[in-house]
Amino acid sequence: MPRRLRKQILYGAFYLLVFALIGGGIYFLFLKPAPSCYDKVKNQDEVEVDCGGVCSGVCSTVKIKPLESVVQILTLRPDAEHMSLFAQINNPNLDYMAKSFIYNFSLYDSSDKVVKSFRGSSFIYPGEAKYILVPNFPNIDFSRVGFTAESPEWVSSKEASGAPNLALVGAQVNMKEGKLVVEGNIVNKDVIVVGSVLALATFTGDLGQIVGVSQTEVADLSPGETRAFSIVHPNIERVDLAATKIFLYAQRSSH
Repeated sequence: MPRRLRKQILYGAFYLLVFALIGGGIYFLFLKPAPSCYDKVKNQDEVEVDCGGVCSGVCSTVKIKPLESVVQILTLRPDAEHMSLFAQINNPNLDYMAKSFIYNFSLYDSSDKVVKSFRGSSFIYPGEAKYILVPNFPNIDFSRVGFTAESPEWVSSKEASGAPNLALVGAQVNMKEGKLVVEGNIVNKDVIVVGSVLALATFTGDLGQIVGVSQTEVADLSPGETRAFSIVHPNIERVDLAATKIFLYAQRSSH
């Protein structure tokens, strides 16, 4: 190959490289679109492509199923002056945890206007069915009740920490001074401090139906610690004490 031709090829390659670098710089500085939930790229803090993190409400690629209500919403009457609302939700996803979501109970009047709402936040593990309770508020006249679970912040089970290792020990249900009392101990078998443990008890009637629900909270349970708890509910006629169920809900800290 003639020397002159070799020089022309080298100069040409050099200029092409320079133009490519200049063009790339212009693209990345001025023309490249900002990350979004529809760019088909796993960026930002997404768990999967265009799903999770800031894109929790999108999930256009990964088929994450929404949280669902799995039983009829119950309106319970712990006494003559108060009522409670009770729902069960299910996370049908076996690979994703909602480390937070917003729930809302709405009471509607006969004209379908909201007369009262109760809003809160919770979490749910992969494949879990979980109870949500709004306990003991003054009676309200209403025609129907609605329940929603929205705005889940999805986290892949590969990235999320599992539930704290807690044990329920020596739980008993008795009638004391005209009240149903559930007593027992919660043992923290984990190596972390559990900031909050919600203990929830469901009371069952003689026909197998849920007739009452109550709950209590135990805070700051140290590793290896055993803490007593007590859940109290007004007496319920024709209740099957042996069918009482107790559930523990706790979330591992993200810190």
